Amino acid sequence: MTSAGVVPTRARAPREAHTIRPRDEPAFSSVRHRGRLLAACRGLAVALVLFFVALVPRLADLDAYVTIDESRWVQRAADFGALVDHRDDEDTFIIGHPGVTTMWTALLGMGPERARAFSFREGRTDVTRRDGYLDALLAARRPFAILAAAGVALITLLGWRLLGAGPALVGGLLLALEPFLVAHARVVHLDSMLATYTAVCLLAALVFWQGGGGWGYAILAGVAAGLAFLTKAPSVFVLGFVPLLALSQLLAGRRAGAPGARGLNVVAAGLVWGLVALVVCLALWPAFRVDPIGTLLKMAQFTERVGGGDHDNFFFGQVLEDPGPAFYPLALLFRLAPLTLAGLVFAAVGWRRLPAAQRRTVLTLGLYCLGFGLMMSLAPKKFDRYLLPVFPLLGLVAGLGLWTAWRSTMRFRPFGSGGASLALTATALVAVVSLQAGPLLAVHPHALAYYNPLLGGGATAQRVILVGWGEGLAEVADYLNAQPRALGLPTVATSYHRVLQAHLEGSALPLERARLADYVVPYVNTLQRGAEREALTPFLDAGRPELVVAINGIEYARVYRGPHHPLGASVGADFGGRATLVDYLTAPGSGVARVGEEIQMLLRWDRTAEGDERAAVQLLAPDGRVAVQDERPLGADGPDASGRLGEVHRLTVPPRTPPGEYRLVVRVSDPRQRGSLTVVNSTSGETEAVTLRTMTVEPGS
Repeated sequence: MTSAGVVPTRARAPREAHTIRPRDEPAFSSVRHRGRLLAACRGLAVALVLFFVALVPRLADLDAYVTIDESRWVQRAADFGALVDHRDDEDTFIIGHPGVTTMWTALLGMGPERARAFSFREGRTDVTRRDGYLDALLAARRPFAILAAAGVALITLLGWRLLGAGPALVGGLLLALEPFLVAHARVVHLDSMLATYTAVCLLAALVFWQGGGGWGYAILAGVAAGLAFLTKAPSVFVLGFVPLLALSQLLAGRRAGAPGARGLNVVAAGLVWGLVALVVCLALWPAFRVDPIGTLLKMAQFTERVGGGDHDNFFFGQVLEDPGPAFYPLALLFRLAPLTLAGLVFAAVGWRRLPAAQRRTVLTLGLYCLGFGLMMSLAPKKFDRYLLPVFPLLGLVAGLGLWTAWRSTMRFRPFGSGGASLALTATALVAVVSLQAGPLLAVHPHALAYYNPLLGGGATAQRVILVGWGEGLAEVADYLNAQPRALGLPTVATSYHRVLQAHLEGSALPLERARLADYVVPYVNTLQRGAEREALTPFLDAGRPELVVAINGIEYARVYRGPHHPLGASVGADFGGRATLVDYLTAPGSGVARVGEEIQMLLRWDRTAEGDERAAVQLLAPDGRVAVQDERPLGADGPDASGRLGEVHRLTVPPRTPPGEYRLVVRVSDPRQRGSLTVVNSTSGETEAVTLRTMTVEPGS
């Protein structure tokens, strides 16, 4: 009976196996294939939605502000393109950041024809003074915004593999609308790109080594590693962290008694990751391709010189070279959105209740962010934007924290088949968008001016940390461009003259040339650091400025009238009954000119001259000698808006003119007669000239 019970069982087993596999496995495979296809479509749809949500604030009002470093990167990108075109491979080492991806991206936006106009081959003039600079800058910015938005979508998909759909989706929405990320995605610079590439590198490596992902993730991590290296030197942290991640996986496999083949797989993946990164670097940077060792040495020397170089900072009311270890934690609190901070708190509080895989991912991301912050704290030169690479990772962790807290509160299964579950999930996501978009909209279009309102916003930040990167100067330019221009376009002195020049119709000057300026514009971080004190004190002590530009509680810029601003007065002098000098304007209005500088004088007359009368403006020495004069037909420049005729006279103080007090006088002559016309109503005793004002001549600089 025993054999009768056993033999039939053994006999049936092969038949059942033989009859089941051909019939059911294709069906199972088909279901699995459809499931994968559905999941891929769902992921693609989520990625597209997040891409557009992220893209809109990054592209909106792209011309709202210009930052101080962007003109340098437009110049470098144009130079880089010219060097690549002419195969000057070794010279494509332009700066040690190295900023190669920044230059390629800016070139992509500007295009070869436009970029050529801003390269060194077209001259050494500051690019902000070349025609079309602002348009070129805006064109260069667009691919940065697009790449940053695509980065948000890709980071979300990688987070989906590591943390699940809900946490990744919430985290992606946080990142799409995170003010500090939006602000830097709109500028031609390094840090936004570094944040994207390092985050993609780390997350793809985590998916491969901890999340069971395929070889495609190792290759993606390698591509991102190469791009990060080509962007900025702090990428060295992720380049060291990923091998440690692989090593930890190898050690974990050995402790678990995994076969040697698995260890070889980990090592092979690490080699592939490094090789792909190397290929990217060789492909995109000719200087690295020609001399990799020399290029690395120059990068190291640059990093040591710049990272440890002198650079005044501002921290809690003090001017410091190094704000110390408290700077980055405080900067992080000021720059993160309140909802992101809340998510991080929820993630920390509920960390122990997370599934093991999520705990491991959060722990790895936390260690990475902590290590990166500590590395950046070692250098004395510190800016809040240097911490930008941790923001994408913190956003994902915050998304996990918010999702977990909401799910435990609602006590139901999100994304379930029930209509109530889907409705509540959609409501929660809309709430995330609304709460995260609020702080961004409050400062739009000046996302750089955002500081966490929970800490007092911009007003508190201005008293605590260094603020300002060029914001507010577009508003200054709008005001100055609208001012009267009786003596031509204005000259404006400011510490951020390259930023102002991008918007200004006149000429922006550095502060050391303030004495030649019609207007002087102190900028917020110049005042914070007490820089240019000697040049600015006379204006700061002079009284109320003409204009104050404040954004989000921060006083970014003031506008004062400068020494060169024209001044004048009414005259009413009748010259021989032929014409009456109504009034005049002269610059410099301060009444002080140095040898070699120009004096401008605008004369306004009541009517057209009867003949060929000519007006002469003279600079007279104390002994009556004419130091310099300028003669023009009376009313040669035509009428102003009020119909009054006038002409502008320009007198350059001659070399070797003795210092002293001089007089500016005006005479009117008729070529048909000898001598000057008599001043009919003179009260000064002068019969052929009218003294308009005195001028002090100083020695040349």
